[in-house]
Amino acid sequence: MYGEPRTRLDLAREVVTRFALHRVAAGDRVGLVVFGGRAYTQLPLTTDGRLLESALARIAPAGPNEPTALGDGLALAVRRVSAGSAGPTATAEPLAGRLVVLLTDGRNNAGAIPIDVAAGIAIAKRIRVHTVGIGAERGSGGGPPAADADGGRPTDLDADTLERVAELTRGRFFHARSTRDLGAVYAEIDALERVPRATPDPIRTTPRPEGLLLAAGTLLLVEIAAARVLLRRIP
Repeated sequence: MYGEPRTRLDLAREVVTRFALHRVAAGDRVGLVVFGGRAYTQLPLTTDGRLLESALARIAPAGPNEPTALGDGLALAVRRVSAGSAGPTATAEPLAGRLVVLLTDGRNNAGAIPIDVAAGIAIAKRIRVHTVGIGAERGSGGGPPAADADGGRPTDLDADTLERVAELTRGRFFHARSTRDLGAVYAEIDALERVPRATPDPIRTTPRPEGLLLAAGTLLLVEIAAARVLLRRIP
């Protein structure tokens, strides 16, 4: 409804949608894993921008006391990214273009997989993890969760754990005090993860009879369409 205030989820979804669509347009496959008390795949890796928008729109807000299965969510995302990838090698350096962006405003307090174990799986699969924390950290002395800068439910952010996960996986930790900071955060991640892409060799043309121009143009369009639909699905 017009004039209705937007929630933290609305604002975050807007930023993440822009980021995802931009990456898809650049030739990447993007997937979506959602976690609260449990983790599940909202959308497998895809190059379909409309599916991404639809999947992001279907994310429901968490309840006021819903736990956070951070380790389960990260482990599932790593499994989705690594499906079909090459096996272990002698180097632990993350593979270019294989990454997880972990976004949360809570701390790991549910699930079966500890967050350090999930980070270890990412290292073994050579996947970089950038972590993004929204909101304020718990007060000193283990006090109650700090007030929310977005005006919603209080946040209980564990910035130390997110920073450690990013460091272990050769990624970076970003602290967004509010969702208004997310745009700059995702822009920086996009700049960090620009993977060089091979450009096709220039097409050398030779004079042709005018009657063949339409046929040549039609074949070129088919080639472009096939490359975008089929080849860009390859990591």
